[in-house]
Amino acid sequence: MRNESSLIRRHSLPYRTAYEVYAASVWLFASAYMAYLHAQHVMPREMSALLYIVCIVFAVKRGHEGWLILRDRSLLSGRRFELMPRSKLQTLMRPDYLWLGYGFVWEPKHTQKLHELSRINPASLMLPDFMHRFFGRGDQYQKNEEIGMPYIHGLEPNEIELHRFLKNFEGGTLILGTTQAGKGIALCNLFSQAVLRNDVVIFIDPKGSPRVYESFRRACTAAGRGEPLNYHPGNRDKTKGIRLDPLATFSTGAQIATRIMSVIPGKPDAFTQFAWSCIKTFADALIELKIKPSLKLLSKHINHGIDDLLRDLLLDRIEHFASENWREEARSFMAPIKEGRLTESQEELLLMVSFYEHVLDKKQQTLVVDECLKVFHHSKEHYAKITASLMPIFAMLTSGPLGDSFSPDPKDAADSRPIWNLESIILTRSCLYCHLDSLSDNMIASAVGSILLGDLVGVAGKRYNLGKTDIRISLFVDEASNVCNNPLIEILNKGAEGGIYTTVAMQTIADLALRLGSQDAARMVLGNCNNLIALRCKDRPTQDFVTETFGKTYIHQVDTTLSTHADTHAGLPSFEGGASHKRTAVREEIIPSEYLGKLPNGQFFAFVGGGHLLKGRVPVITD
Repeated sequence: MRNESSLIRRHSLPYRTAYEVYAASVWLFASAYMAYLHAQHVMPREMSALLYIVCIVFAVKRGHEGWLILRDRSLLSGRRFELMPRSKLQTLMRPDYLWLGYGFVWEPKHTQKLHELSRINPASLMLPDFMHRFFGRGDQYQKNEEIGMPYIHGLEPNEIELHRFLKNFEGGTLILGTTQAGKGIALCNLFSQAVLRNDVVIFIDPKGSPRVYESFRRACTAAGRGEPLNYHPGNRDKTKGIRLDPLATFSTGAQIATRIMSVIPGKPDAFTQFAWSCIKTFADALIELKIKPSLKLLSKHINHGIDDLLRDLLLDRIEHFASENWREEARSFMAPIKEGRLTESQEELLLMVSFYEHVLDKKQQTLVVDECLKVFHHSKEHYAKITASLMPIFAMLTSGPLGDSFSPDPKDAADSRPIWNLESIILTRSCLYCHLDSLSDNMIASAVGSILLGDLVGVAGKRYNLGKTDIRISLFVDEASNVCNNPLIEILNKGAEGGIYTTVAMQTIADLALRLGSQDAARMVLGNCNNLIALRCKDRPTQDFVTETFGKTYIHQVDTTLSTHADTHAGLPSFEGGASHKRTAVREEIIPSEYLGKLPNGQFFAFVGGGHLLKGRVPVITD
């Protein structure tokens, strides 16, 4: 049993005092003593030479064993936060592969080592600073002032470059980590490679970190792709940045309605269904009139009612199909109207409605007009209640500088910012950075991010239907709990079919559950992410989710029992003793959850490619 695993034998464990160094010193002293005896002619040359060689061999053997013990103890000091030039990242990249960082494949033996370390105080095994130089580590080890426990990354002496096949990441990637754990560093690494691969890169940053944007900008310029497109909803300078049209790509009014209603999280109810139908009707009416819908136009018409659009639609029917005496024909179906009760314009509209409903042939009637008439005949009081709840959404999206940048007017000569939409960004293989400024106004940031994701779903669906999936789109969403909605779930679920490779980052599962209304809804989102990168996590439910994803392994334990017995039978003292060893295997988490809260900045555990478990660290990319 003792030979089955070196982990069972306490004297073979590396995490202890290096007694082999003492033994090597004794053997060296013995070899020197053999040489001394030969020099003093006390021992024959042949015998002294033989004993000298034996002592040297054992000194080297024990010295090497001691060196390995001290090396493993040096590794317990981990790796310090590393800065890496952007030019080196290009050399680390491989075609069709994604570079995740430096690290190693996590195996059950590392879990066993971690279990053994939990029985002692790792700080007592740390070597003095000067000794790290003997192992070629110099200043590479983690200093005491840095955050996290360094020994987690020091369980494997052979660190490698972590590459995974790019197609492994089609199913979506989730990055979890608490504040300042290194999510931005991990995202910078991933989007820098996407930029170098000439992907279309869309980065949605609700918070708007200046450091992340600067890294994004430098990645684009270093790759020779120029300055990235920068959208800021609160930008009042009409000479900087861009304007975005989220309603530029659509096939039907239903798509526009879905895009706008994505701002409202949670399950659909009677209100959201009627509101969706209302927006769809107005959007279809604008499309029928060959007027391009925009948030401002929809807001204006929904606020004023359907009358203006309905009048224009009915006029078109009348011009094409009505006879000269259509008014008399229509008036015959109308009830008498008291004089002065309606304005001339209202009376004319009623006359048009009567003509359409009673005189016009059914074959000349259209579904769009029929839908508008439903709104026209709907209870004015109920319609007012619905629109009263809907208008704050439009007010939020069309007021202030956001109204100019999110409902762009190409005829506005005072605004020199170019107008872009997601389809044109994809066709030109551009890079877009959306700085949503959630710290200033979280509601607007959430609404803008949600509509952009809804727009991206529409664009991806259109490209998929046309068979145009040759362009790879890398979507990155930081603080995803701020903008998560049904379109994002659709992108995670089916986006790969449209060429979208999605990476989302968040702090805790609780943030996502709060946004979506339940833990089940949050789990639905997480279940659509095939890959998981977990940085330092402090929240227990988040830790449980991570360890649940990583799985379990067997931990071996050896229990030793010593016993003694004294007896004075027959007047003669006697002593007995015994020792027993019991080995058990217990199935435990392959990465104990408490260690997720002890990871240093920039270090992670990754579950990628359907079961590959990695322990890694990602350096900070500099220029």
